[in-house]
Amino acid sequence: MADMNEKLAAAGKTFADVASTKKPAPAVQEGTLVRETGTPDMPVEEIETRELLDAVTRIRHEEWRLIQICASKVAEDSYEILYTFGRAYDIRNIRLCVHGNDRISSITSIYEVAYLYENEIHDLYGIEIDMMNYDFNGKLFRTVIPTPFR
Repeated sequence: MADMNEKLAAAGKTFADVASTKKPAPAVQEGTLVRETGTPDMPVEEIETRELLDAVTRIRHEEWRLIQICASKVAEDSYEILYTFGRAYDIRNIRLCVHGNDRISSITSIYEVAYLYENEIHDLYGIEIDMMNYDFNGKLFRTVIPTPFR
């Protein structure tokens, strides 16, 4: 943190100056892979499950780091998965919806640390994730009810 403060001071800025900088959300162009929503400082890219690996690969090449993956039940047999990425003081999200027995691809070949999030989503929500590098086969958590949030 001291190095960061020194760099900011050399540039004549403070942490508060940088943290409060708002950037406009990228413009949405019809027919593009990415459809963006959210707020200007935290855009959400809504994608289809088949677009996941391409979108995450693009984000990795832009040098974003994976912050978290979160799943939530939005309706009976319908789930939302939110992937959050950070770079410096910026945050961006990818959101996809999974219905019924839809399967999604693992992103562990792109972000290896995703294996814990993916195993958690599989174990607690019953969402099938293909090609996980480290698959705990439903044994990451001990639960009384299998897939308690299904």
